[in-house]
Amino acid sequence: MVDRNITLIKDLENMKDDYTLKMSIIWLWRSISDVNPTICAKIRASVYPRDFQRFESKLKEDQVVYIRSPTITPNRYNFKISDVKDKLNLHGRTTMLLVKFFSLGKLHSRDVNKYRHRLPLQIRNLEGLQVNVTLFGDIAYQLISYIEAHKQVGRVIVLLQFAKINVYNGV
Repeated sequence: MVDRNITLIKDLENMKDDYTLKMSIIWLWRSISDVNPTICAKIRASVYPRDFQRFESKLKEDQVVYIRSPTITPNRYNFKISDVKDKLNLHGRTTMLLVKFFSLGKLHSRDVNKYRHRLPLQIRNLEGLQVNVTLFGDIAYQLISYIEAHKQVGRVIVLLQFAKINVYNGV
């Protein structure tokens, strides 16, 4: 799924279901009234009970996902979380893909000098802007050891300070 094909909430129409939405799951709960699992963001989204098991492992708070082909229906709930009059329903034809913000390459450590060992990685912000980064020497090893020791952590925040920006191989 590509970012340029993302549909904005203001452009949703209930007569179509061929959408790709990029959503951040900010609150996840099971509705008490109808035992209907629900996602809440700027637009309400529900999962039909018969389909919930299929989505359950993919629905996590603080994740960003692409959602393709949900249906749009009027939001008749009394409690409104936004001014949007419709809601999304995730069903059997809806697909969901996790958005990755961080991907590590392989450590290049052939050089005898440890300070020339390098670790390529890609970082991405919520808008999809991707930056290729290379960490060298001790910094590369610190990141690897942190990730190994904290595998349960869902997100790693990378702050770059005093970074040197170069063009390498035309990139």
